[in-house]
Amino acid sequence: ATSNMCDKACVPLSLGPCAETFFKWLETVAGRDKLFRFVSYATKGFGPALLHYGIVDNDLLGRLNSGSSAIGMTRKLIRFFRAVEFVNEGLKSITVADDIERYGSLLKCGFFTVWMTCDHIQWLNKAGYLKLKATAQIDELHSKAWFLGLVCALIVALYKLKQTHQELKVRPPTSEDELNAWKAKKLKLVNSVVKSGVDILIPANRLNLYPSWLFAILPSYINNNAFEGLAGTYTSWMGIKETWPKV
Repeated sequence: ATSNMCDKACVPLSLGPCAETFFKWLETVAGRDKLFRFVSYATKGFGPALLHYGIVDNDLLGRLNSGSSAIGMTRKLIRFFRAVEFVNEGLKSITVADDIERYGSLLKCGFFTVWMTCDHIQWLNKAGYLKLKATAQIDELHSKAWFLGLVCALIVALYKLKQTHQELKVRPPTSEDELNAWKAKKLKLVNSVVKSGVDILIPANRLNLYPSWLFAILPSYINNNAFEGLAGTYTSWMGIKETWPKV
C-alpha cells in the first residue's frame, strides 16, 4: 500500500497533452513566428471593430498597436538570414525539369530574396546598426518585391495544381495509398494557392492597390489597414495549422 501511494505521489504533474503539444510547437522558430504573426495581424484586423463597439478605448487600442509594431520588429529579427534561404531555394529550382515551374520558381525566389534583404535592412536600421535617414524607397521596394514574389508563387502553385490533375487523368492511382498521396499533394497546393492569394492583399495595401469601391461595401470601421490585418490573420491561422505538431 505504501509503495502504491509513493508511485501515485511520484507521478509528475503536467498541464496536459494539449499544453505539451503547444510547448513543443513553440520550440520551433516557425511556431513562434506564426504565433507572433497571428497576434500582430489580429490586432490590426480586429482593433478598429473593438473600438467601434466600445470594447476598447483609444488609449488601449494605441497600446495594442504599439505592441503590434514591437512584435513586427521581433519577427524581422526571427527572419534574419531568410534572404539567404531564398537564394538557396532558387539554386535548387534551377534543376527543375518543367520550364514554367523552373522559371516561375526562380522569379519567386528572386523577388523574395529582394523582399527579405529589404526586411533585414529595415531591422538593422531600426536596431541602430545602420543610420539610414531616408528609408521610403527601401520600404516601397520591400512591398513591391513581396507583392511580385507572391504573384509568382500563386502562378507556380496554380500551374502545379493543374499538372497534378492532368497526372491523375493520365495515370489514375491504383491503390488507396496512391490516392491518399495524391489528395495530400492536392490539398497542399490548394492551401498554397489560397495562402498566396490572400497574403498578396498585405503588400497590395501598402502599395495603395485596393480599389476605392471595396470599402464602400464594407462596414465603416473596416479601413484598408483593418482589411490587411484580417487577411494576415487568416493566413497566420493557416500557417499555425501547417506547423502544428502531428500527434
